[in-house]
Amino acid sequence: MKLKLNYWVAAEDIINTCLFAISWFLIIGASFSDSFDKTSSLSGVSLFLTFISCFGLLLHLIQLQQCRRWHVSLVGPILGIIGNGLFLIAPLFALPAIIILIIAAVFEFINKVKKVSSQPAAKVWYRTWWVLILTVLIVIYFIFASVSASQEQAARDQQNRNTPNLTKEAQKNTDKNPKLQKNNSDLIHIKNNVIVTPKGKIEILKEASGKTTDGKMGVIFMYKITNTSNQALTPKQILADNQINVYEKDSNSEKPAQQTFGTSDFTSMQDFNDANSAIDDAINNDYNNWDKTEIGPHQSVTMSDGQIWKLDDGKTPIIKIGDSINNVDSTKINPHQNQYQLDNSVEKIEITKWNG
Repeated sequence: MKLKLNYWVAAEDIINTCLFAISWFLIIGASFSDSFDKTSSLSGVSLFLTFISCFGLLLHLIQLQQCRRWHVSLVGPILGIIGNGLFLIAPLFALPAIIILIIAAVFEFINKVKKVSSQPAAKVWYRTWWVLILTVLIVIYFIFASVSASQEQAARDQQNRNTPNLTKEAQKNTDKNPKLQKNNSDLIHIKNNVIVTPKGKIEILKEASGKTTDGKMGVIFMYKITNTSNQALTPKQILADNQINVYEKDSNSEKPAQQTFGTSDFTSMQDFNDANSAIDDAINNDYNNWDKTEIGPHQSVTMSDGQIWKLDDGKTPIIKIGDSINNVDSTKINPHQNQYQLDNSVEKIEITKWNG
């Protein structure tokens, strides 16, 4: 008895042989296309070749079961399983797979009967067609899962090549300490007389200086605040809800300066009433609007923060940024570049000449 299935499977082996013969050219061409055109042709080619080899493997498993039942030679089906399996493992085995499939097709066309019988052999459940198909489907599922995993890994590798690499020690420290996950350029820092933040910059323009009623020197700072973001922000938002603090320093120590609320503590060198009134209007206005005045995108305003600081005579004022006078949040602020010591570059103006 001759099995017609053998002839159909032999024809499929010839088709697979032709496809396997050009598979290397398809893979190389798709690789070049992905490199230059940023496409995903290689994954499509890989899935197509995987499908045809899985389909050939399924046909040969069914053929094997039928040949057993009808006592037909098993050489063709076994060689067909080996040939498609080799290519399924890796397209690198395309050449031996082609040779084996050609030999398998020859044996399938011969269709040699080992034992003449008009009745098929008794069926065994694990040799039935549905068990073979189920087995092949499970194998195909794991193959496609493996292909998808390899594609995801390739995408991650490509992303890693496009981003700066951290040393193992740096990565370890970063994972342990979330404060190190930001670059220094992403943190608030002071460069010369400019406070730089991710959303803007605040330039220290000048200070008004005068005497308080207790004989201390009082200072008020004027700032040029620039919003570099694409949305309207207040000065407080540009500072990421932090505040500008002043410290006083001599040759041996550094300590927070005292804050004075209300301009009545200042004593005018000239007309007390006129000077105090002008200062009071300017300071109260700026103090109330520091966290309310909205600055448009890529716009600047000039104002003070409304804070009055008292310094001992001979002390040098130092500006820092922090949540409070004694608290610096290193997740937002670079503690190594968070200090500006006033020098002659800051224009000092007398409080009596303050113009707000």
